[in-house]
Amino acid sequence: MTAPEVVQIPFRVKALIFTFFLSSFAVVGQVTIVGKQVYDLTGNELHLGLLGLAEFLPVALLAPFAGAATDRFDRRLVFGMATAGEVVASMPLFFYARSTPTSVVPIFGIILLFGVCRAFASPAGGALPIDLSPPRGGHRGVRPFVGCAAARLLRSPSGDTRRLRGAPVHSP
Repeated sequence: MTAPEVVQIPFRVKALIFTFFLSSFAVVGQVTIVGKQVYDLTGNELHLGLLGLAEFLPVALLAPFAGAATDRFDRRLVFGMATAGEVVASMPLFFYARSTPTSVVPIFGIILLFGVCRAFASPAGGALPIDLSPPRGGHRGVRPFVGCAAARLLRSPSGDTRRLRGAPVHSP
């Protein structure tokens, strides 16, 4: 009987997963700050709901097209262009926040553009760890990524991880 071959997770897969980790922090921070800015500008909860819709609608509408583009074209290229688009879309948010904003309409437009980029980045990024892993050890590169994604789904918006530990979750 021979010992099983040990396959290491390639550095590029580890770097990609770490990049996803940092990107998640950036997106959560941006969403939080933009939401606070919209509420501070208007004082209206409806505008927060519309902001959430502007973030979600492009992803919902473009999911079939983004998945097809991810399958048809080089995933690295799709992911790179979408991530660059997210950066480009975030810059006007920064400059608008630095000015004296009086309207939320430009924020909604910029967030729509960001959502379009996010719609293409998500499926392309989700498929990249397996593409960058060696043929015989691809599952090892994906397992940590899938574990992180599952943790994000089970974690509450406040960052509470009691659901992961099986502890009861009570609202305050």
